[in-house]
Order: sequence, then C-alpha cells, then structure tokens
Amino acid sequence: MSKFFMNLMALIYIIAGIVHFIKPNYYLPIMPRYLPYHLELIYLSGLVEVICGLMLLFKQTRVLGAWLTIALLIAVYPANIQMAQDFWSKNPQQKYLGLARLPLQFVLIWWAYQYTKPIIKSMFLYFLFIHFCVFTISFTDDPTRLPTKCEVCKLLAQELTETFQEYNSPSVIETSYSLDAKQPKKTKYSDSETRLIETLENVCERFLRYNVHAERPGSLRYARGRSQTMDTLWNLRNKGVKVVLDVPDNMWDAPSAEITQLKKYCEEMLEEQEESIEQWYFDKKVRNEISLEKFICEDRVLKNRDSSCLQEVYTLPDETIQSKGDTGKNDL
Repeated sequence: MSKFFMNLMALIYIIAGIVHFIKPNYYLPIMPRYLPYHLELIYLSGLVEVICGLMLLFKQTRVLGAWLTIALLIAVYPANIQMAQDFWSKNPQQKYLGLARLPLQFVLIWWAYQYTKPIIKSMFLYFLFIHFCVFTISFTDDPTRLPTKCEVCKLLAQELTETFQEYNSPSVIETSYSLDAKQPKKTKYSDSETRLIETLENVCERFLRYNVHAERPGSLRYARGRSQTMDTLWNLRNKGVKVVLDVPDNMWDAPSAEITQLKKYCEEMLEEQEESIEQWYFDKKVRNEISLEKFICEDRVLKNRDSSCLQEVYTLPDETIQSKGDTGKNDL
C-alpha cells in the first residue's frame, strides 16, 4: 500500500508538471503580483514538478526527490495565498474553496515527508512552521504594497486615453513649412504630433491626483478622490473630533509614497513604450479600432503575463464604473 501511494504521488506531480506547459494561462492569475517573469516561473515550477515525480519513482533518488518536493511545495505556497485572496475578493461563491486549499499544502508536505530518511523531526517541523509563517505574513495583500506592472500599464492607458480625449480639438494648425511650398503645412490638430507631445508631456503627473483606496481589491485601490478611510477621518475632524495621526492634517491628502512610486513606474513605462504609443497614435485606423489598453498592455507589456487586473471593475449602487478606459467608441 505504501508503494501504491508513493507511485500515486509521483504520477500526480508528473501530470501536474506537464499541465504547466500545456495550460500555463490557468496558473497566470494566481501568480503573486510582486514577482516578475510570471510565465517563465510557471514553466520552471512545472519542470521541477516533473523532475520531482520522476525522482520519486526510483529508489536511488527517492529520498532526494521527496525533499525536493517539500522545498517546491514551500516555494509555491505564495501562489496558494494569492489564489485564496483572489477568490475571496473576486469570486465570493468559491471563496471557501480558495481558503481550503491553504491547509492542503501541509497535507502534501506531510505526504512527501513520509519518503525521506529519518531526521530530527522536531527540527524539520520547526523549520517548516517558520517558513509558512514568513510566507503568510510577507505575501498577504499588504495595503502598502507597490503597484504591479499590470496596474501601472492599465492606469497609464486610462490616463493617456482620457488626455487624448481632452486634447481633441477639430481645429487645423500650421505645423511646419514643406520643402516644395512657401506656405506652412496645415494639419488637423487631432492628427498632429503636437497633440501627441502635449499628451505625453505631463501624463504621469496626473497620477499624483490618485490616492490609495485600501478597502478596494487589486488595481481598483488606485483611484482619484479620498479613500473611504480618509473620508471618514476628515468627517470626524470636521465634526470636532480629535483625530491624531503620524502626519499633520494639512498633509493628509498629500501623495503617499506608494503613489509617488506609481508615478515613477509610469515614467519608466512611458519611456519604454513611447515608440509603441507613437505607432498606435499615427495609425488612425488602428487608433480608432483598437484601444490603447489592448495595444500597449495586452499585446506588449503584459504579453504572456498576468493581465487579470485589466478586467477589474468598480461598481457603485445604481452605477457601474468601468475600470477600463472607454476607448473603443471614441474617435481619438
């Protein structure tokens, strides 16, 4: 019976590892947001799972394979935490399923541990407990966490789209003198390079108008206006209640460190994607048929990476506010 369960465990890891290569998109949404190279890490973990399964099949490598399996289960535990968080905030019907997956990891580790050589068990259990505590504390949805690449790209696309719509005058402007004429060349402002330059010039400054709304999940935490928490504090203060924070009240609405970092990431991404933005802008057909979010984020920045934040929406009673920029129907 022991051999049967050992072979069963080996088969499970081999099949699970192969699935990582066949359906990597299944794992992309549960990748922790703070990690880079999501697709590459999925392939790597799949390869390690296959190796673990094969090592468990042979007596000469079984002990090492069992320890490697335990190390793998500990290493991928943050993905289980991310899945539980996403289920809780985005999929209420299955939120308890996500939570149930967390203790299952302990069962899988115990199962693999049965095929290791005897060691000082108390030391192993202490080591295991410490690692799980560190993962749980470090990788939960920290309200002061830094924005992910998906969130930065989504917000940048939204701000660019909104700015393009603001700078959408029907007027004709004189841009330059042509080589074969004495008169200045006239161009529609809506198609001119001037409009593009004016749009890109200060787009990242607009991020300083954002605040962190910690009560909202995912990318929805970044929005203009005061957060629910700060709004409550201001209401209390205005009613005469003494509210004591670490900063003076005249700094309550100042951009936080997280928002400042968001602006920095925006500037870096804007520099990296400037040519792509120009390509989208100067091709009027593409500009009016494909949203900037899809052109830049889905097809370039987040290609083969987790792009689930692009689908997140924020809903108010009697009103749904799309978190995605409405670019499909506007003539940009």
